Amino acid sequence: MMSFESLFQQLQTVLNMKCEDLQAQGVEQPNPSAIWHYFVHQQWCDVESEEEMHIHQMVSDLLALTKQQYCTYIEQTSYKMTPFAELEEEEIAALLES
Repeated sequence: MMSFESLFQQLQTVLNMKCEDLQAQGVEQPNPSAIWHYFVHQQWCDVESEEEMHIHQMVSDLLALTKQQYCTYIEQTSYKMTPFAELEEEEIAALLES
């Protein structure tokens, strides 16, 4: 996997623009780092070399991010951070039956 962290600074202006766009659509406090992590872990996770990814493609992807994609990712991420995220399905079911 390529080093996306080195590209984060290069694309900071685009990330900030996307945050402004999301905020105009009603998203409260969109975060450039969260947008970046969404792409690194969801969209670009299969990229193995820099040759497979170009800056213009990354800019296009960032600008194409929808409010729904961002909000769904934030919701899933926050769910994974809850204490119940580490529980097995059977343990959750047992807790809900109580």
